[in-house]
Amino acid sequence: MTSLRITDIQGLYAQAESAIKRYERIGLDNLVAAINELRYAGQHVLAAAASDDAEEKTKHLLRAERHCERARYDAQESTIVALLEGFATIRNLELTDSELKEVLPDWQEMLGRASHAQKYLAQAGNVKNVAPEELDGAIADLMNAHEKLCAVEPLIMGLRQKKIAAIDAARQAEEDRRVAAEEMRQNAQRTEEDRRYVRSIMLAWIGLVVGLLGFAASVFGIILAMKDL
Repeated sequence: MTSLRITDIQGLYAQAESAIKRYERIGLDNLVAAINELRYAGQHVLAAAASDDAEEKTKHLLRAERHCERARYDAQESTIVALLEGFATIRNLELTDSELKEVLPDWQEMLGRASHAQKYLAQAGNVKNVAPEELDGAIADLMNAHEKLCAVEPLIMGLRQKKIAAIDAARQAEEDRRVAAEEMRQNAQRTEEDRRYVRSIMLAWIGLVVGLLGFAASVFGIILAMKDL
C-alpha cells in the first residue's frame, strides 16, 4: 500500500511541477508559494521513507499528497490570473472591440475563453473545487490566446498610438478653434473700442468747433455793436 501511495504522489508531484513550469514559460516570476508546497511535499516523502511505522508513513504520505495538490492548484490559479491580467492590460488601452478586430479577427472568441476561465476564480474565491483536467483545458485556451496577443502586440500598440494621435489632433483642432474664436472676439472688441474712441474724438472736435463758432459769433456781434456806437 505504501509503494502505491508513493507512486501516486510521484504523479501528483509531476503534475504540480508541470503546472509551475507552464507558469514560468509565460515569462513570469518564480511561483514561490507553489514551489514551497513541493518542498514541503518532498520533506514528508523523505520522512515517510525514513519511518518504519506504517501509520507514520501513511500520515506523511497523505500530507505530501495535500502539499502536491496545493502546489498544482496554486500554479493553475496563478497562471489563470496572470493570463487574465494580459486581457485587462489590452482593455486598459481603451481600444474598442472593432479596433482590436482589425488585428485580432477572433478577438470576441478570445474574450469568451477569458470569461470561461474567469468563472473558475469566482467559485468560492479559488479553483480548488474544479477538476484539474478542466482547469488545464481552460489554461490551454488562455495560453493560446496569450500567444496570439503577444504575436500582434506591436500592431495593437500601433493602433493605440494611432488613436492617441487622432485624439490629440482633435483636441488640438478644438483648441485652435477656441483660440481663433477668442482672437476674433478680442479683435471685434478692440474694433468696437476703436470706433467708440474715434466717435468720442469726433464729438469732442465738433463740440470744440461749435464752441469756437459760438465764441466767434459773440465777438463779431460785439464788434458790430461797437461800430454802431
